[in-house]
Amino acid sequence: MRGILSNIYKNYDLSTITHAKHTKVKIPFALYSLISTWFFIGRIRFASGTLGSLGFYPLYYWLLLHAADSSEAILNLWICTVVLFILGLWAVTAFQNNTKTFDHSSIVIDEVIGMSLTLAISFKWLYLISQSYFNLFGISQMDLTFIIAFIGFRFFDIRKPFFIKYVDRYYKNPFGVILDDLLAAIFAGVVFYILYVIYDFFRFL
Repeated sequence: MRGILSNIYKNYDLSTITHAKHTKVKIPFALYSLISTWFFIGRIRFASGTLGSLGFYPLYYWLLLHAADSSEAILNLWICTVVLFILGLWAVTAFQNNTKTFDHSSIVIDEVIGMSLTLAISFKWLYLISQSYFNLFGISQMDLTFIIAFIGFRFFDIRKPFFIKYVDRYYKNPFGVILDDLLAAIFAGVVFYILYVIYDFFRFL
């Protein structure tokens, strides 16, 4: 019996016991709560994952504001992704240990990390694509780049194709909480690269 329970706890596969994602919990006012809920955006019950993804925008704007060119912007995004991953892993671990929950819906730092990685991977391609269309939508090239990245990331994060769904369902440890969003970002990046190749091909016809 102990061996079974130990194995369940190790992989955080609680599907055979309970689904604690939406369990009501008292979230302590602490630094780990601030990070894991991304300044308590995750406490909003409606579309917390979507709002968490959008919550990356102020940081995205700040990173680009302090970049001299696109190469520096990409470097800033990669550094940001690594820092957010380290902080997020610590924060999610502390959150789970203190609230006794697993992948709770109020945790949205994983969506923030996913958006950061999506843009780090795809910024160059999306920025070049956006230069032909941002005037059409009446927004800046920087904003259109973010919107396209947001749509692509959220599609894969919500649909969770292939093994992303498996990771999301069966790995509820702190790394697993973040891993499915990293995979969604990589999938989105692959699609954006294909779109860029198509765009680049027709641009010179």
